[in-house]
Amino acid sequence: MEHTTLEQHVPLNKKECVLSVSNMTVVLNKKTIFKNLDLQVYRGEIIGIIGASGTGKSVLMRAILRLIPRISGKIFIFGNDYDSFTEQQQIAMDTKLGVLFQHGALFSSLTVIENIAFPIREYLNLPIEAIHEIARLKIAMVGLPLESADRYPSELSGGMIKRAALARALALDPDLIFLDEPTSGLDPISAAEFDELILKLRDTLGLTVYMITHDLDSLYTICDRIAVINKTIIAEGGIQDILNVDEPWIQAYFNGKRARMIMKDTKKIMETNVNYTIVGIFTVFILSLGFFFTYWFSSHEESKGPTHNLIIRIPGSTNGLSVGSPVRFNGITVGSVTSLSLDQESPAYSIATTRIRANVPIYPSTKAVLEIQGLTGTAYIELSGAKKESKTIFALAEETKKPASITAYQSSVTNLLTTADAILDKANTSVFGIQEFVKDARQPLTKTVHNVEIFSKALADNADNIDQLLKSVSSFSNTFNGFSKRATSTLEAVENLVRAVDTQKVDSIINNSKTISINLAQASSNLDKTISVFQETTRSFQKLGEKALSSVEHFDSLITTIDKNKISSSVDNITVAIANARESSASIKSITEQLSQKQNEMTQTIHNFNEMSQHFNSASVQLESVIEKANKWTNSEEGGSLIEDARQTLKSFKTTSDNLNRQIAPLMNNMNHFSNIGFRDLQTLINDIRRTTNNFNDAITNLDNNPQRLLFGGNTIKEYQIRKRY
Repeated sequence: MEHTTLEQHVPLNKKECVLSVSNMTVVLNKKTIFKNLDLQVYRGEIIGIIGASGTGKSVLMRAILRLIPRISGKIFIFGNDYDSFTEQQQIAMDTKLGVLFQHGALFSSLTVIENIAFPIREYLNLPIEAIHEIARLKIAMVGLPLESADRYPSELSGGMIKRAALARALALDPDLIFLDEPTSGLDPISAAEFDELILKLRDTLGLTVYMITHDLDSLYTICDRIAVINKTIIAEGGIQDILNVDEPWIQAYFNGKRARMIMKDTKKIMETNVNYTIVGIFTVFILSLGFFFTYWFSSHEESKGPTHNLIIRIPGSTNGLSVGSPVRFNGITVGSVTSLSLDQESPAYSIATTRIRANVPIYPSTKAVLEIQGLTGTAYIELSGAKKESKTIFALAEETKKPASITAYQSSVTNLLTTADAILDKANTSVFGIQEFVKDARQPLTKTVHNVEIFSKALADNADNIDQLLKSVSSFSNTFNGFSKRATSTLEAVENLVRAVDTQKVDSIINNSKTISINLAQASSNLDKTISVFQETTRSFQKLGEKALSSVEHFDSLITTIDKNKISSSVDNITVAIANARESSASIKSITEQLSQKQNEMTQTIHNFNEMSQHFNSASVQLESVIEKANKWTNSEEGGSLIEDARQTLKSFKTTSDNLNRQIAPLMNNMNHFSNIGFRDLQTLINDIRRTTNNFNDAITNLDNNPQRLLFGGNTIKEYQIRKRY
């Protein structure tokens, strides 16, 4: 019968037949499955094999793969007679064929990645790491998540089992794959996704697909040709060719109730697509009409009167400006851009040639700016600002026989962007300077904070000593306060004496005081020694204050009885004493200030020395006892023999370590050899144990299904071996 092949789907490969079956007859259990069957499959197509249940669709696929015997017929794959292959040629051909069986046929005792790696290990001599990497690639290719690689088939859904079986069929990168009802048992959404996957793999890998199916959706959506089997190929061709065949089963299959529902849905989809097409055409028509109207309106505006060419030199970029962009004068469109080019004399400028209406008052002082319209990025040229002059720029151009031209200014947007760039550069410089300052100051600041922590800790540790010191100073200040009250009257008498003092002598006294202060300042380098006795000095001052009270009273009585004739001789001594007292007060003040600065360090140092001395005392006592015990022990016979045994033990340790060092290298080599070869052998042994377990399980299952073999010597059900070809 006449039917179409693959002419509209794969025109380049329509004549290349990758699979040809002629006059094939298969008989199973004395029942003829099909007789004198002919079938051709062309490169790059997806052919769907359909037929009633039990008509031999799966039998035909197994016969093509030579998994079951046939009575007669020839099979040509890629132009070669399948029956004439040697064993090596058969193995090479197996790598070009992939099979997805009806229920997946995954090994239940192997994980997904092990199932996919199985044919790779059988046919290719590759490291196990490379095999697993290829298997992971196939897992990703069929859309399975990578975490499913370590799952067993019992842990997968039906759709995942189909995809895992498809990944195994693609493991050896075949050119022709056989799919036995790949969408059976899947929900409509999963089936549609699987159909899309088959199409994608066909287009990406250049596969040829032989697919057995009952799914009408798959036939309509992905199959290029259809072959119908009933004892033989009763129809073959495109979907329309099959629908035109007057055969009861075909008409019932494609025109039954379920088929009519699918056709109805397909018709709705087609009607929807037609509606979309009509709406799209109408939309394109409206847009074209709008474009035509805009173009006509622009042409009409330009044809209202005579026009002149105006060349506008634009600094920088002309992004957004194109041929047809408007030229406006104070917001009113007066022309358009006719061409854009670079200024050959100054490449920093661009030249926009425009057509402007002749009645537009453009003078040499007119300003031009490239502006941006809204947020669309579309640019236009804005003309503005000019006083009326005697001649327009067009009149001057006619007189000078030169084209009219003006130079535009940068737009406000361009100026803003330029200013923003400069601001950002300065900001970057400032931020960099701040970062450098922080980087330089980080270590000193950290050290300062650390010193403050140490200082505060020292204050906290010596809080009791500070309280005692403040109490001593407080009592001294109270005593000194009483002394100052008593000294008021004395100072008044002293002032009367000072008035009688010679000023020249006072100057010499001041010079002497200055010399004394310098000497005291030089002597302040020994302040650390003075600090150690300051507390004792404070107590002495307290006693001095108490004695001063009685001395003042005695001094008052002396003042009243003093001889005025001896005043001049005593003034010198008193003046010197006052100067010494003032210098002593200043020195005491300086000592107090320095003491406040050194008090924490002094206290911490004294505390540390106290702890150190205690540790040394305890350690010396312990060390003395240890030395005494060691002397007694070494002098005894037991100690001498023990020392000799220790020496022999150390020699044994040294000999053992030397021997161990000599044996480390061969031990490491043996460990590496075991890790590289032994682990691989161990893995192979584990796989062999798994295969043995599977065979044992199969034997038990076979015995359970066929107990007559053990009880009565009956024959068991025949099993087909993958290496055995018919």
